[in-house]
Amino acid sequence: MVLTQSNGVLAVWDLLRCQQRPALTTQLCPEPLLSLCMHETGTLAACGSEKGNIYLVEMSPNMTQTDKNDKALLTAILERESKRERILEARLRELRLRQKQPERTASSATLPAPADLPAVSAQYALAVRRELAALS
Repeated sequence: MVLTQSNGVLAVWDLLRCQQRPALTTQLCPEPLLSLCMHETGTLAACGSEKGNIYLVEMSPNMTQTDKNDKALLTAILERESKRERILEARLRELRLRQKQPERTASSATLPAPADLPAVSAQYALAVRRELAALS
């Protein structure tokens, strides 16, 4: 994935290898980059700046060629993130519902405290690591 930024930087992301930061960033100009057009082969990128300058960038073959497993790996990542989002949304709905319920009287039994979000996140991260290990 290739993105232009308002500080004149072109950022190239490799979502299969690292999702926290771009694989490559390069300063093309001091003014904001407003547009980006990739060649159909993915080897060339044309970037347009705020001042009307056009920059042509040639991508490394490492950034444009895919392996046979890349499609399956990216699909697995997207499905996992979608599942994670649904789990977190359901958890938030559950917490909001519990907050809206009237307080119980002193004589009624108290419910156990809901699981903490960091614990659920840790369980999710462990499941992700297991899936990635199984794919490798």
